[in-house]
Amino acid sequence: MKYWLLIFSCVISISVLAQKSKSTKKERFPSYFGLQFKPIFATNFITASELNLKGSELTADYQQKFGFSFGGTVRVGLSKIVNLETGLNFVQRNYDIDFSINSSTTQLNAQTQFRIIAYDIPVNALFYIKLSDKFYMNASMGASLGYLPSNVWKTYVINSVEKFQHEGRRFGKFFGEANANVGFEFRTQKIGFFYLGASVKMPFKPIFQIAAAYYKAGSTEVLYGNVSGSYLTLDLRYYFKNNGEKNKLRGPIEQ
Repeated sequence: MKYWLLIFSCVISISVLAQKSKSTKKERFPSYFGLQFKPIFATNFITASELNLKGSELTADYQQKFGFSFGGTVRVGLSKIVNLETGLNFVQRNYDIDFSINSSTTQLNAQTQFRIIAYDIPVNALFYIKLSDKFYMNASMGASLGYLPSNVWKTYVINSVEKFQHEGRRFGKFFGEANANVGFEFRTQKIGFFYLGASVKMPFKPIFQIAAAYYKAGSTEVLYGNVSGSYLTLDLRYYFKNNGEKNKLRGPIEQ
């Protein structure tokens, strides 16, 4: 419950900034639409990118690999230094799995992969620091609402009587995440804005429960663990120029 209160507080804080901006300034600040692509990198900086499950005979090692996210992003102008940032993104997390059985009668190894598909809607407060006429440093912070469309399941068949099986079950269809971002932006009047930065995503709790199993005629061993879903990204963005700024009427039309 406390995590949803945090999200609610972020949204309320941004709304207060918007109301304050409207009440204290008559100037209208532009909004922008852009596209973004984010390579996802495995890292142990936030949480462990590896999950190691070990039983009496079965061992299952999960390793997060390169993934990606892409989507649309919208900036809503609140003031000269503060924007509201939101959008819609597709996210694909990729994992490798190494299965192994080590017993007095059997020694087996197998490798396979699986992916976790999600969608997220971020709501961030974005702050600018002007470095020059065209270069800006940006920092943003907020929360995201994530959606997991399905569970995941993968089978590796060894022979007619043996197989490894992986299954991932959602803790819920929806989940909350904390967002943070920092980067640099190059602005042009004619062709729009170009942005390079880095982001961190941290779900408030694990998003998937993992089950790794080894099935053999007459016996089964199952191991359990949780996937946190945290990750780091490199952010590549392009914002289209706002034609409305250029086309505003500044005075009477000359006949």
